[in-house]
Amino acid sequence: MVKGEGRNAFSALSRSPSPGTAHLRTISSQEQQEQECDPATASASKPTPFSTSQPQPTAPAPDPAPAPAARKLVGMSELDAFVSKEPSGHVRTEYIEFGGAEDKENPFNWPKWRRWFHCVLAMSYTCMTAINATAYSAAEEGVMADFGTSHEIFVLGNALYFIFIAFTPLLLAPLSEVYGRNRILIVSAAAYAILYIPQAVAKNMATILVTRGIQGAVASVGNSLVGGIISDMFAAEERGPLMGFYGLVNFFGQGIGPAPSAYLAASRGWPWVFWWQLILTGAVVILLILFVRESRGSVLLARRAERMTKESFRAAAEAKAARATVSPTATTSALTHASDEEEEASSSPSSAAPDTQEAADIERAARTASNTATRAQPTIYKCRAAEERASLAVMAKTSLTRPIVYLFTEPVIFWMALWAAVAWGTVFLLVDVVPIVFSVYDWTTEQRSLIFLSYALSGVLGLVSNFHQEHLYARSARRHNGKAPPEARLYYPCVSAVLFPIGFFIMGWGARSSVHPAVPIFGICVISFGIYPLYVAVFAFLADSYERYASSALAAQSMLRNLAAGLIPLVASQLYEALGVPWASTLVGCIAAVLGVCPFVLFRYGEQIRGRSRVARAMRAEAERERERAEREKEGHEAKLERARERWAAATATADSERTAAAA
Repeated sequence: MVKGEGRNAFSALSRSPSPGTAHLRTISSQEQQEQECDPATASASKPTPFSTSQPQPTAPAPDPAPAPAARKLVGMSELDAFVSKEPSGHVRTEYIEFGGAEDKENPFNWPKWRRWFHCVLAMSYTCMTAINATAYSAAEEGVMADFGTSHEIFVLGNALYFIFIAFTPLLLAPLSEVYGRNRILIVSAAAYAILYIPQAVAKNMATILVTRGIQGAVASVGNSLVGGIISDMFAAEERGPLMGFYGLVNFFGQGIGPAPSAYLAASRGWPWVFWWQLILTGAVVILLILFVRESRGSVLLARRAERMTKESFRAAAEAKAARATVSPTATTSALTHASDEEEEASSSPSSAAPDTQEAADIERAARTASNTATRAQPTIYKCRAAEERASLAVMAKTSLTRPIVYLFTEPVIFWMALWAAVAWGTVFLLVDVVPIVFSVYDWTTEQRSLIFLSYALSGVLGLVSNFHQEHLYARSARRHNGKAPPEARLYYPCVSAVLFPIGFFIMGWGARSSVHPAVPIFGICVISFGIYPLYVAVFAFLADSYERYASSALAAQSMLRNLAAGLIPLVASQLYEALGVPWASTLVGCIAAVLGVCPFVLFRYGEQIRGRSRVARAMRAEAERERERAEREKEGHEAKLERARERWAAATATADSERTAAAA
């Protein structure tokens, strides 16, 4: 044995982590395990500040691992990082992830009040877009009088608004993957508010039409972020109440939009239909700027990685400068001198013990030199999700094509989207035909606008029903070992399938001069209350059914739903004038009744239908591959752990024997 090798080995072991820490480090690559758990290889392979001037003549460097492997890095304010060592050995790459419950940067760990506050602020923007959708009709009489346009051309403004809402997210939805949620949300809301100005000062109908289309495109980007913001901060089992509140916000906005707009248009002129919305939306923009923060996890991790990388390179530069002040030769000489003194002391019984302070100083100098060398190697930190993310062009292509493909190849998506589209289209059909339905009562525009407050009332009642729906879903989850089937989302949609057409029959046949106007108003309440459970459930049902492909499934139904909201009102007036209020309402009610079969069929046969879908087969195959990969990783980890334990035991035994021999 080389002189002093045993003591150096024991010294390396004494400076190694505690057994518990070593146990943590055994999940590193085999090369890293050998270097950290075997003291002989550790002293030969670890870089030191003087290794370049005096290379180790013994023990050649071990072969590098065949491929980068991940190990867990502990520290950095409760951060969990996964390290992948580059073959060069000069610059390391470390992939970071959020830590546990102590990591306060993780949006899931924010206080509950803060998460709710963020979601409510984002929904307030959604409320502004909902107000705009129904408030626009209040400007019809003034715009038609000033610009000499027709009813069909005026309604085209809302059609363009919804058509752009339908298609723009397919192109621009990936923006939040790259730039984050809050930037897109704030820019979208600010642009949305500004676009009220050209409508208020418009001198012709073309200006209003063009601006309405652009405003719809801007609104779609912000609206599509709300679901993402909710998923950024709440687990799937926590999102039910939030989605219910989201439905309330939409119905509340649609309900309160017409009344103030109609009264302002009558008293101050039609431009004030847009001015008051500008004031309200401007206040929302200010709140968003002041209080909304980034919530997308991958974006937050990428920013953290950038900060850590800058700090690492700064520390490396400082360490490099500090290393120049440490004399490698002097440090080596001191260590050799200490080793000789220690051997003389151990071999001579009468000799005094070595100076403890001197030995501590030498040890400290060696550690400082070693730490300086370690810090001199900069580290590039990365977020794996951001690193593996496809390019913006690829994401835009997928976002554009996949929802359309799913819409026409997945029966569950098609029929749920079609039912939701008809329901959502009738919400705005009523905005257009209420003047015709209630013409028998000789009401003014302002009086008719109050009818839509029933939307807000139905939203409140719908929110109450959603709490019971969540209770039923939780009960189903308990019966299915904690994971309820997607069909458990359809209890109240089955109720809405019955109420929705009944409401049209009540409104259509109750709107007579001999019948109190409360009857058709009650019919509108039944219609809107019947639509609410469907509107909320379609999001949750498709998300549960398609899991990792849920965004494409939801984009497909949103596209068809908003397209129907824009196109159905274009023919609503002609339909009611041609058939009359009773029979036109009966026709719409019958269509709703036929499509109302969907939730009952899915409730009974949904599992079999989903099992035959192409996407479901792909999901099962991916789940099987994930299970096999997890098993392989577990087996490999256990084997590495066992090898590390054996090496640790051997190293400890060797060190003990060397210490015994040195003491003798």
